[in-house]
Amino acid sequence: MPTPGSTVVRRQLGVRLRRLRNAAGKTERDVEEASLASRTKLWKIETGKAPVKVADVRALCWLYGADMATTDALAKLARRKPTAWSSFGRSGSRC
Repeated sequence: MPTPGSTVVRRQLGVRLRRLRNAAGKTERDVEEASLASRTKLWKIETGKAPVKVADVRALCWLYGADMATTDALAKLARRKPTAWSSFGRSGSRC
């Protein structure tokens, strides 16, 4: 079964979160030690392999010291629902 959400949006979100983490000087271990995510979960988030919960985005942004505008923008990306185009071809019907 495909992972819900737009892959493009998940990847964009992951890249932005990774940039924030690197800019803050935080490592994967720092995230794990803060009990926010395992290294595997963080990898899935940063590579867009899995949908991200808004609470996870907000917690990571807090750890990275992101401002409220950035946090809200990234949380908005995490809330985004797939469009009709993102699920095109998944229904099994063919033209």
